[in-house]
Amino acid sequence: MSSSSVLESIDVTVVMPTLNAEKTLQSSLASLKRQSYPQEKIHILIVDGGSTDCTESIAQQYGCTILHNRKQQQEYGKLIGIQSSESRYLMFLDADEELENKDDLKRKIDAFVETSVPFLWSSGYKKPPGASFINEYINLFSDPFAFFMYRVSTDYYLYVPSMRRRYPCYSENSQRLLFQFSELDRLPLLDLAAGAMIDRQKFQLAFDSDSSKERMIPTCFQQLMKDDPRLAVVKDCPVVHYSAETFQTYLHKLCWRVSANVHYPSIPGTGFTNRASLQGTKVHIKKYFFIPYALTILPAAIDAFVMAIRTGKTITLLHIPLSFFTAILILYHGILRSMGIRPKLPTYGKK
Repeated sequence: MSSSSVLESIDVTVVMPTLNAEKTLQSSLASLKRQSYPQEKIHILIVDGGSTDCTESIAQQYGCTILHNRKQQQEYGKLIGIQSSESRYLMFLDADEELENKDDLKRKIDAFVETSVPFLWSSGYKKPPGASFINEYINLFSDPFAFFMYRVSTDYYLYVPSMRRRYPCYSENSQRLLFQFSELDRLPLLDLAAGAMIDRQKFQLAFDSDSSKERMIPTCFQQLMKDDPRLAVVKDCPVVHYSAETFQTYLHKLCWRVSANVHYPSIPGTGFTNRASLQGTKVHIKKYFFIPYALTILPAAIDAFVMAIRTGKTITLLHIPLSFFTAILILYHGILRSMGIRPKLPTYGKK
């Protein structure tokens, strides 16, 4: 059997958590149906959190397997998908993301077979045509705190250069780059979304002795890197991301992230706090410098202007007020916590 035949005989499961995702789900599923990889080898698991719109009917039209997530939150949905899959290689694609390159899956499977890495990542995000301007900022910075901590832009045109500046690339060819991390407390911020793929066998080995299933999803990348600290990044495979419909939606998401990290650190999906136990002393110390970084304005302004020069986009200047806003949120919720007050946590992105 030829190497091409071997690659195209490998089953792949795409795990997609959903909740009232009718606005973007069809585009996301259509991008999977456009893939050049054999369609009979692609299995799509929709893990739905109780949608009341047309999400399930759209999934049925595309021949997806539908599972149910009683806890609604995406992280639980992804865990259900992993536990329900029999494929060795799993891709994670959110319902507001779509693969732009029709050879995306084919390239990723090729990279897995060639390198045997435990974790594989796409080439960064692209703003959907006609989407709100805030999506451009999100692609460039993610959020102010995340950019301050990890210093890597997720924008498609900047992601690979950002990774090269921050981490040594020890192997490269026309389709992928390989990074090996010598310091596990300086890992990039990666999670199970945006077309990320994992080797399920290595995932199971990494978490074999971990009884806390809730932590498996937000800490997946860090745990996998403990046993095999290598990451493959596939070139020219961007993900189109419908991250926020409006600027107001993004502000609500920032509020949720800060509140969740301060008051609900044990909930999967809170992000930084979930990974805290796996991050080194340097990371723990650095987080305390975000407040002066944002409130003194100048450091955030320097980052904003440097990014503006690199990209030619003035939307980067929004980083200055958003950093200030995020710092105020952190201080506010820190005060509430010191007073023993814990506000209710709304649905992600909601007021």
